[in-house]
Amino acid sequence: MELSTPIVPEHGTVVDGGSIVEAAPAEPFAPAADDAPRVDPDLAAYTKLAPVHARELLDSAISPDVAAKHGVYTASSLEDLPVWAHWMHEQSGDAIFPVVVYPMLEPNGSETGQVKPQQNTVRDKDGEFVKYVGPAGDASPQLPLVRTKPDAARVLIVEGVKQALAADAYVPNDFAIHRICGVTAWLREGVPTNFLGELRGKEVFIAVDADAATKHAVYQGADDLGRAVLARRALSVRYFQVAGTGNAGLDDLLAREPDEESRRQLVEDWIATATKTPAPVKPKPPSAEERRQVEEAKARAAARAQSGRPLVHVGGDRQAVVSTLVDAVKRRFDGTKVFAFGGVLARLDCDSSGPIVTPMTEGDLMNVISRAAETVKGRPREQCAVGGCTCDNVWPERPTWQAMQAQHRLFTRLDGVASAPLVRHDGSLVTADGYDPATRMYLHLSEDIRGIAVPAHPTDDDVACARSLLLDDLLVDFPFKEQSDRANAVAALLTPLIRPSVPLVPLAVIDGLQAGIGKGYLLDAIAKIHTGRSPDLASLPETEEETRKAITATLAAGQTFVVFDEAHEVSGKNLARALTAQVWSDRRLGQSTQLRLENNACWYCAGNNVQVLGDMARRYYPIRLHTNDPDPQNRPAASFKHNIVEWVPANRRRLLEALLTLVRAWYSRGCPKAAQTFSFGSFEHWQKTVSGILATAGIEGFLSGLNESRIDSDFDAQHWEAHFGWLAEQFGVGINFTAKSVVENMATHPLVECPPGLESLPDTMDSRALGKAWAKHGARWRGGYRLRNAGVGGQNRTQWVIDRLTEGHTFEASGTADDRCRATVTLPFESNSARPMPAIDGPTIAEMSA
Repeated sequence: MELSTPIVPEHGTVVDGGSIVEAAPAEPFAPAADDAPRVDPDLAAYTKLAPVHARELLDSAISPDVAAKHGVYTASSLEDLPVWAHWMHEQSGDAIFPVVVYPMLEPNGSETGQVKPQQNTVRDKDGEFVKYVGPAGDASPQLPLVRTKPDAARVLIVEGVKQALAADAYVPNDFAIHRICGVTAWLREGVPTNFLGELRGKEVFIAVDADAATKHAVYQGADDLGRAVLARRALSVRYFQVAGTGNAGLDDLLAREPDEESRRQLVEDWIATATKTPAPVKPKPPSAEERRQVEEAKARAAARAQSGRPLVHVGGDRQAVVSTLVDAVKRRFDGTKVFAFGGVLARLDCDSSGPIVTPMTEGDLMNVISRAAETVKGRPREQCAVGGCTCDNVWPERPTWQAMQAQHRLFTRLDGVASAPLVRHDGSLVTADGYDPATRMYLHLSEDIRGIAVPAHPTDDDVACARSLLLDDLLVDFPFKEQSDRANAVAALLTPLIRPSVPLVPLAVIDGLQAGIGKGYLLDAIAKIHTGRSPDLASLPETEEETRKAITATLAAGQTFVVFDEAHEVSGKNLARALTAQVWSDRRLGQSTQLRLENNACWYCAGNNVQVLGDMARRYYPIRLHTNDPDPQNRPAASFKHNIVEWVPANRRRLLEALLTLVRAWYSRGCPKAAQTFSFGSFEHWQKTVSGILATAGIEGFLSGLNESRIDSDFDAQHWEAHFGWLAEQFGVGINFTAKSVVENMATHPLVECPPGLESLPDTMDSRALGKAWAKHGARWRGGYRLRNAGVGGQNRTQWVIDRLTEGHTFEASGTADDRCRATVTLPFESNSARPMPAIDGPTIAEMSA
């Protein structure tokens, strides 16, 4: 069969009854842009090939005419690839492109072929990078045609894809040419291909690579082919003596000849000097020890294939080694056990206590590598014995695994873990185990809550049943002080579910009137519903350094449920920062590595008569438990509807379904906005979501009286308010005074109101400490008064003045004609704030005095 037209699978070539029907010619391969780079004139004739592939063929003594005749082309997209090669794209993506495709035909007209992807992009089942890829099974090339001559007396069989094309250009025209894509590719499960029958009655020449002289396996494969050809009654078999080092092929030697005439002459020399053996001397077979090593290598290869672990030579090119190991770990563990977390590589572990994330240590990474790949070091792969690598097993060196850790961005990003269902930004629910890309959270559910079913559009009856379970069963026995406290408790239950859909959440403070009132039971119930276990109780650290470390350790473990018990006084800049930081940055404990941790935590604390001080007063909401019973811890068991410790775990699934039903009811009704009396600062998104859910559920009182509660609990604020009031009483509104005059007044005044922390001022007379405290806490309105810096006055001393906020939202300053001024300035307020922060528009008091 004459092969006279290009064979281009996937481009329209049709095989019909053994004859080739030429399809419409393909467009030349060339960039379409006007400013495309100039192509080397020698390469431009390869019209269907990218320049890199054209250069490769040119350097292998394959002319443009021969390349076109055999339909060689460049595939630059998945659509251009033969169907049987699509799996490469599934494995490695677009990194395989551009791919050079070598279409082939077997003697019976069936299509086959080989493709060559980009170097180091496609691996075999052992994890080794492959150079050429062909179809699997019986469709793989056996004895493809290169040149058909039905009446030819002489036939050449060439080992190699490119070698056969180079032969077609320079072997005499009276030869028919076949190729084999490997020295044993003509075998099928140890049986010679039936296509060898095509060689009956022919003089057969075989050209294999130069390594037939040095490798016993190559020599033996060529010799076995010759004997199989003779067994099909060929007239004779002789071998080209392709001299060279390594695995140099026929194309390499032809390409080094200076011109075409010299190349044809070289081929004539090979024909004339062809011998009856593949090489002058048969290489020695492997020794018993080498065969043992080969058998061990085969066994290891089989074990690797079964386990899916590739073989990685860690002594090779460092970039390739790191890339190979990273890919191996990704294929085995990415998105399940290994993640990018907090700016480092981390591992995820799940057990009966729930999921936990841990930044990887050297030992962790070595363990992961050993399970993902077999790492060896020794001879290069091409020098390994036939049948598998016989190199020594070694651990990757320190720079290698350090480089792997630096590649953490290539892994799936994880922001946190959870043990209960979650709500996405669009209101859809995450109710299945595993990683959720939308929330970047990993869900590990216990058996009792798997398969939770929640209606997408809950009815009013569904909402009523869910509300009743929460209020009349779960929360019925807790002595909430006000209706708002009960609504806030439901908010605390909802918050972990909606956490991925809101950027920040405030601190839930369970504030008990006294010991035994039930705050521990409430905290335990919330934790068991969302984590399946009692919370890890820890006291609020006493120092800022300890608080910072505790927050970092918790977030570095991916935990989203943070509890502080016995927190009777809540304050601190680090805790305040954590509540309003979407990303927490800190050093990894005990190391210099900087962590950047997504703050997906829900924060809870419990204490008796809790004082929330300083800036923390703007970052919490209370759940107050109050009773008139002098001995609440001894209430008889019969007075409780449920034994809450046992009832919550037994009904965890129902409780989560009830909470999720309320969430879905709000989303399915279009997320209606609930009425709000104030704006909760940094937590407005959380406030809007929770208030909407509770309003839809008919649960009233959410955050009601929050400002009053803040004032009651923030004793620092109360002391400052009293201090400002005392200053107004002693010095008047709008009258300038100095810190020195104030401390002198304190020394003689019987009822002094000092700023918090400076109660010893009447004794110390430290005006400098008082001035520093004013500079830090002044300019804020407290109880209708504000302390303001009025500039430098006599004796170069800083002057201070008290402003008063009067009814009707005006600002009043008064004094004598000499040192006082009178002015009324209207102050704008935020319309949605119950306790607005005023701001002055217009001239200051000092400017008006001037």
